[in-house]
This record gives sequence, C-alpha cells and structure tokens, in this order.
Amino acid sequence: MKHKKLLATTLALALTAALFPTVGNVSASADELSAADAYFLDFVSDDLGDAEITYQSSPLYDETLEQNGYEYVFEADGQSGFALIHEIELGNAIFYELEELSYNGVSPFAESEGLPVYITFCLYLDYVDGAFYNLETGAAVGEETLAAATATRFGYQGGSSHYIEQSYTITYDHKTVTESGIQYAVPDYSPATGTSCANAAGGILIGYYDRFYANLMPNFQSYLMIGTNVVYRGNSQEIEDMIISLKDLMGTDDTGTTYTGFNAGMTSYVQSKGYTYTTTSLFTNNTFDFGRYKTTVDGGTPVAFFLNGYAMSGTETGDGVDTENNAISGNTHVAIGYGYRESFYYDANNNVVFTQRYLLVSSGLAIYGLCNFNIAYGTINKAIAVTIA
Repeated sequence: MKHKKLLATTLALALTAALFPTVGNVSASADELSAADAYFLDFVSDDLGDAEITYQSSPLYDETLEQNGYEYVFEADGQSGFALIHEIELGNAIFYELEELSYNGVSPFAESEGLPVYITFCLYLDYVDGAFYNLETGAAVGEETLAAATATRFGYQGGSSHYIEQSYTITYDHKTVTESGIQYAVPDYSPATGTSCANAAGGILIGYYDRFYANLMPNFQSYLMIGTNVVYRGNSQEIEDMIISLKDLMGTDDTGTTYTGFNAGMTSYVQSKGYTYTTTSLFTNNTFDFGRYKTTVDGGTPVAFFLNGYAMSGTETGDGVDTENNAISGNTHVAIGYGYRESFYYDANNNVVFTQRYLLVSSGLAIYGLCNFNIAYGTINKAIAVTIA
C-alpha cells in the first residue's frame, strides 16, 4: 500500500455532501465525486488495484447528533467490506481520515435502527428514541461512557497512570532470538509540559534526522559522538521548545493529536527548515506487515505507530520456561519504532510451538523510555515509515 495523500476541501464543499445514502462506483469521474468519496476510493484502490468497487455511503454522527463522518459499505472482487471515515477540521479546511476498515466484514453499524453515532475508535452507538445504545451489546449507554469517548475522540493522547499487569509462561525445548533495527536507535524524548505523546513522537523523529540534516534543529545538535558511537541528548530546553512548537502545528487539543494533524504538523515543521517529509504505510491489505517493518528499520528508517492500546513487556528466562510480563494500557498512543525482537520457541522435535514478537520503540513515556511493545496486545491503527530528506 502506498502512502495515502490527505485530501482537503473547504468547509463549504464538505457540507454539500448528501444527507442520505449515496451509491457509486470507481468509474465515476472526479467531478462527480464528493471529497469524501474521492478520499475513500483513493485509499481502497491502492489495495484493490483494478477491481471494480461498488459502494454505498451514509452519514455518521457525534454525540450532539451533528454529522461527523461517513460509513462506506462496499463490494469488490466478490467480497464485502466497510470503511468508517471521520471529518477532521484543521485551520480552514476539512480533512477526511479513515479510522477503521475491513475488506471482508460487516459494518458495525449494519444493525443501526436510528442514527449511527461514531465518537471514538471501536465504539459503535445507535441513537434511538432519545437514548444511546451500544450496537455490540445492546445495552444503554450512560453519560460516563459518552464523556470518556468525547474526551478521546479520534486523538492520540499518550501514557496512562494505570496499567494492568499480566503474565504468561512459554514452555519449550529450545529457542532462537533475533534482535535488530536502526543502529544507535533513536532519541528518547518525553512530552513537554502541556503537550501530547504525538508531539513527543514527532520530536523523536526530528531529533533522529537531525543527525543527517543539521538545520532541522538550528543552532543545536541532537546527539553527541562518543568515540564511534552516537549518543542522543535527552530532553533539554531546545528539545522541549521544538516539541511545544509541534503541538501548535499539529492542532493538538484536550482530546490529543489526530493522525491527520500529526502529518500536517510534521510537514509544516520540516518544510519550514528546507526539507521534505514523506511517509509510507506499512499495512498490506489493511494488516500491519511485520516483515516490511523489519526491512524498514533494518534500512535505517524509523516508523511511527498509532496505537489503540499497547503493552510494555519484559522476559524472565528460566530453564525451558520463559515468563512474559506485560504492563497493559487501553489508551491511545503514538510511539516511534526503531527495531524488533523475534523469538521462535521449539519443542524437542524442532516444531515451532510459540512465536513472540516485540516492537523496539522510543515510547515517549518518561519512566519507560526505550522499551519493548508486545505486538500481541492492543491494536495498531496505523504504522508509517517516516523519511525526512
């Protein structure tokens, strides 16, 4: 999947979108498509190639029952899928951001009998007869759940003050462990006061590329050379000032930083220093491609992960038994991947009995720093290889 361009239109144009379901296909001309339709088709066509795509779109709503996006139900190559697209306002423009997508699944709003309400990731509500209902459970939804959803919306907020501890054991005869990634890793920054994890993550990328392009942080060097080794500086006033500037550029607010805002802010900052910012998705058919990730970081390119839940993990090794200790958070978060660890566990007959994969990340969390994220926990919403040149 190649990088998806962010399609923007003016607010006036965005509000001309139909209030009732619309039907179309990929052969429609650009002039006949709404901005949301064009964004949807551009995104899925990268995966589906020349396949004929038929689709139906209908509005999604927020907790105030104002339209805030679109549900797309589509068919291609004999399979049915869905996409949930949210409107993001940045400055004087509306951007469309794909939040959830399946190429072979039924929309979570398929059973909606009233107004489909989509406030945050993986929460699907139906507004019927003056009340909100959870479409997955059928239960009525109270003010506390709505308040929690609106506090996050589609922003990435960062660290948690509460982690759930969970452990499991792996019994084996022998194992192989591979660890690799970017030489000297990446910087270890945490958010400056009043900023988000996404702002710190953007700062980590800038600090890394400052090794190669000094003007990214004018009059400041993000690293030291100790012999032949690169050692990154930690949070300093210069670094915190840079992270604070990213907060404004990314449109960060109390709900966090959107994926769209992250890329818009990074583009603005990098271009202001005379460089270019480009990204490549590491998803293949809407699934995170661990193999492509390994190739990417082994080639020296860091990866920004946009997460809905995550787990920091460590391994205690015994005699034929490993214990995996995980600290699990349900928060949204942005972290920068620089490497990986992959363990294959075998029985006495040399059969693989378990595979353990970690992302080696700069967590953007002050107390954890560079750490391991267990890929088995949480959801990777997006993973983009980031190049500044």
